[in-house]
Amino acid sequence: MAVFEIEMYGVAQGRSATAPATLINVYGKVAASGHRNSAQLFYSPTYSALSGVVHNVGVSTSGIQILAGLPYEDFTRMYDILRNEAPVHLWSDYGASPSTSKPLNFVGILSGSSEKPGEGMSDPDSVKQFIRLASEDLPGSSST
Repeated sequence: MAVFEIEMYGVAQGRSATAPATLINVYGKVAASGHRNSAQLFYSPTYSALSGVVHNVGVSTSGIQILAGLPYEDFTRMYDILRNEAPVHLWSDYGASPSTSKPLNFVGILSGSSEKPGEGMSDPDSVKQFIRLASEDLPGSSST
């Protein structure tokens, strides 16, 4: 398993002759050794499940590099966490292999903070209703 805090990221959107494709590149903080973990998350309708590889597992001369192919519909949820939360981490799990490249079994982007429920975006209709009710006279009160 590998977890690293995401320091920066980049996003690209493209299209082949047959399907759209989206890419998120994430980069961890530079370690004291000078190495940086990274991941390339490629989203396409051609992927029906996760596929990928984790390179440099157990190698002390370079950071872990994750290459993942994911279903296109996973992009929106992962990008939402990446854009709207802080700090965020990339979490991955990999299978066994005799080499330093391992099959990718799991990849996710997770919030690194504890939050109270309901702290997300407000519902515009609820806010409008509150303002409307606050500006009306309450039943049983006299207006002057």
